[in-house]
Amino acid sequence: MVSRLTPDDIRARLLGPVASIPTPFSADGEIHWDGVANIIETALAGGSTVILLTAGDSQYFFLTQVEIARLTRFVIARVAWPPLAPGPRARRSPFPPTAARWAPTC
Repeated sequence: MVSRLTPDDIRARLLGPVASIPTPFSADGEIHWDGVANIIETALAGGSTVILLTAGDSQYFFLTQVEIARLTRFVIARVAWPPLAPGPRARRSPFPPTAARWAPTC
């Protein structure tokens, strides 16, 4: 079950640095998972309170929806608190607004 956060809960979680992380790729064009883990660990060690995946920084335009879901699960598994997950509503997003429906199930 997905818990609902109040506006005050969200404000409290957004205090401090927010790390919008890039998606590193290996030489063969696959997601470099060790690189993603290193970026997350570095951000958290540096005091970031939120790890944010975005269409731009996280390179959604080069990923399939399955890869985006896998990346989201990977990030969630490495943080000690429930993330705030905005839907894929970036300007010029290749994904329809309804694509956010799967986000809570990641």
